[in-house]
Amino acid sequence: MSLTTPEQFRPFRALCAASCMIAAFDGPALAVENPPATISSKSSPRLDNTGPVKVGAVVLGRDGSSIGTIEHVSDDLVLVNTGTHQAPVARQSFGFTEAGITINTTRAELDAMMDRQLAERAAKIASSLMPGAEVVSIDDKLTATIEQIDYSKGRVVLKAPEGHVALRKEHFALNGSGRLMALFTAEQIEEAARSPVD
Repeated sequence: MSLTTPEQFRPFRALCAASCMIAAFDGPALAVENPPATISSKSSPRLDNTGPVKVGAVVLGRDGSSIGTIEHVSDDLVLVNTGTHQAPVARQSFGFTEAGITINTTRAELDAMMDRQLAERAAKIASSLMPGAEVVSIDDKLTATIEQIDYSKGRVVLKAPEGHVALRKEHFALNGSGRLMALFTAEQIEEAARSPVD
């Protein structure tokens, strides 16, 4: 059996960070309460919900303090880096004032929401990781099967059409449909399965 691990297959390591970001957008957005029509302070202007959401912009909380910066924008989701988490927030949750972009929460509350969501997803992933379970690629073009789990090394061996691939437990997530997903494309998995161990 040809068994290739991420340590022996460089592209897996290089693209893992980008794949993890994609996985974050495949999951549910954090439902931040829509901004109020006006901010409580008399000196604060009326909120406008038609302003631009741009990468690099600072997001302010309802207390006027910085929550984090915008790292990625899609049609419906915005990825906000709080310094602790990369939080996917629904686009409709953002409002705009003269002070800048705002959402109706605080950094502590957003981090707490992310902590709860990540804990729930981790528990679901852990319960799904078992021999015989089906795993899809991050681009949903390949389906593999978990053949073996080495709990002592935290390694999960997948049986793919081209051969076997060993991944770590942290290389798995749930996609938007709740299916167990490897954080790599079909092409990456197939290339790894064809690559001989050095």
